[in-house]
Amino acid sequence: IRQTVEKNRYFLDELNKVYQVVKYTAAQKDILPKYKKGTICVVLTSKYRFYGKINKDLINFFLSFKSGLNMTDNVIVGKTGVAYFKALKTYAFTPLIFQSDLPNLTELLSLSKILADYKTILVFYPQVKTIMIHIPTMKDITQAPIFTTLAPSKKSFIFEPEIRKILIYFETQIKILLIEQTFLEAELT
Repeated sequence: IRQTVEKNRYFLDELNKVYQVVKYTAAQKDILPKYKKGTICVVLTSKYRFYGKINKDLINFFLSFKSGLNMTDNVIVGKTGVAYFKALKTYAFTPLIFQSDLPNLTELLSLSKILADYKTILVFYPQVKTIMIHIPTMKDITQAPIFTTLAPSKKSFIFEPEIRKILIYFETQIKILLIEQTFLEAELT
């Protein structure tokens, strides 16, 4: 499983870079979509409680990060996280509990529909560094901060089909792949 996840991680990191270029080019042409909502945080916890320390560290990481954010919407995935945030009663959130820790395609599509109207999607999940070290991680799957990192580059690209169609593809299909990868990373832990 680990080799598959790491192979996917490398592939999707490269795909992420292409996504950055597509979004940057779309911004230059002023064709970025207008989103109805700002930022949403998605926290991927386990459906089962035997991942205690991993879930606890992830929730603490999210809460420390969340304290620095202005208003955001929240989706908490997994029984453990939903139970914790219900008891905490501090943040409003949308609970999602899938049949297993790794959602099927229908469940991924339902999550994708929830996230579709948001400009920035921050996913919080545990990531394996070594067999003994799991670190809480946050990934912006929408590539929101790309403009400062790409602006100095003078590279030019020819997009076929047109950039608008490529952007629509990335905004739908590639987001689902990036979300799925975060679930795979969490499952690896």
